[in-house]
Amino acid sequence: MSKNIYDWLFGSPQESYRRARQNDASRSEGGQSRRATVQALDGPDSFILGTLREGTPLRIAPGQLQGHGVAWGANGMGKTYALSVLSAGFLPHGRVRHIDPKGESILIAAVSAASTYLALPEAEREAYASQFHVIDVAVDRVTPSNLFHLPAGMSASYLATLRAAAMIDLSDHAFSDLMHHAVYMLFAVAIVLQRGITKKFVRKFFLDDTFRQRVLAPKIYDAALRDSVEHLEAILPLVTRQSVVRQFEVLLNSQLAQISFGLSPGAVTKLGGTSDPRVTLANCGASLLVPPNVARTMAINRVVDALTEAKIRTDATPEMLVIEEIGSIIKHPMVGRYLLEGSRTARWKNLAIVCCAQDPSNAIPTEPLRALMLNARWFMAFESDREDASLLLPHLPAVSAGSEAARKQAFLAEMAQLPAQHCYFLRKGLTPLRVRTRDHVPAKGYSRDALLAIFNEQIAARSMVRIDDAERLIAEEERDLLGGDIRPQSPQIASCPAAAPLGTVEDLFALLDRAATKGEPET
Repeated sequence: MSKNIYDWLFGSPQESYRRARQNDASRSEGGQSRRATVQALDGPDSFILGTLREGTPLRIAPGQLQGHGVAWGANGMGKTYALSVLSAGFLPHGRVRHIDPKGESILIAAVSAASTYLALPEAEREAYASQFHVIDVAVDRVTPSNLFHLPAGMSASYLATLRAAAMIDLSDHAFSDLMHHAVYMLFAVAIVLQRGITKKFVRKFFLDDTFRQRVLAPKIYDAALRDSVEHLEAILPLVTRQSVVRQFEVLLNSQLAQISFGLSPGAVTKLGGTSDPRVTLANCGASLLVPPNVARTMAINRVVDALTEAKIRTDATPEMLVIEEIGSIIKHPMVGRYLLEGSRTARWKNLAIVCCAQDPSNAIPTEPLRALMLNARWFMAFESDREDASLLLPHLPAVSAGSEAARKQAFLAEMAQLPAQHCYFLRKGLTPLRVRTRDHVPAKGYSRDALLAIFNEQIAARSMVRIDDAERLIAEEERDLLGGDIRPQSPQIASCPAAAPLGTVEDLFALLDRAATKGEPET
């Protein structure tokens, strides 16, 4: 066989040796890069996230997570538990606030917390449980909201704007500009007076001129707000006020909404809801006890509160804010705006925002997604389609040999078939690492339901109060504010108006003339 035919069939030995040396050098370079990344991620108080392909444990120092992060991947592939591992690992470094709009990841965090609780000696369990603040709803208990507490450094009008925007999201009704202003004024008064909002208070505020002028106005220290309250009937037409009252009648129908809006800051203090926790777990998922619109508003309030408090915080303690299923609330204008701003500025306040989504390219609007990816310090990506996996392509290291396009195609194909618990962890500036996150090992001898019961009884119950106690305080404060014999001068809204007797044709035309003169009510 001639040399040319040999080279054609088997390749040139010289060329084969050259390629082999090049491949060895490339593998050696990649190995060195991975080793350098593993060493760079390790540090003081490090914890094990999982293992690399060769079985090497990947340890991450909490300080490496002190920066915004984005986690994504298909449903059921392990991202929720991985975030729970990251949160637990970050805790020795600072505080963790976990907001779950769907109510699934909180269950994983609860099982993990109960397992840790049981593993501790009896003498240490009390201190561990006292670190938690759990926001949840049970059949007879609820975590008291503190919607009208005014943090130091924040104006009442600013907080009223936040609360009004979140409350309006509760309704499917289209609010006019006048209705927006009416809701804002109601919340501004509640915040200035440090009172809760009930159906009776709403009716009195909008429909009882004498009550506003004689009872409310003298209690308001803000001159501009006091003047607006005194002349509310001139600022807001009656039909607008009636329309707002109707919306609150609907929105405050659920028991949870009545308690959330009805509790004043003073009542929350009496109920014991003013702790300073290390871990906050907010279950904002809809359930048989929490209507979907109320659950969504709870999540919006929790996120906006966390991002707002970051602006005025003076505490330098690092904090991680984990927002699960961000796509379900980020399209709310206020959440999107605050998250966009927070991704650029919150790091100066030692707040790390971690956003989690199943399909970020579709769930998150383009501008917030671009800002999150630009300002994030680290990413964690589980099984993803091509569009989501492509978010990591700009951060892949360049290759010294072979086709860059072919390598990217191979990476996208790999991402589409990652097994459960496998992900790529990337800290910007370092080589991305494929990791199998560590297994969750619950306490031996305890079922999942048993661990959840222990969590609810020993940990969550500390943050919750009996519903009848909350309702009692709301009723007492309502009687204190609304008591007296002041009679309303403006017409009230009847829930079930009596049917009028049939009249003549002339009566009908007279009715139409009166309606045309007064104008149709807002709907």
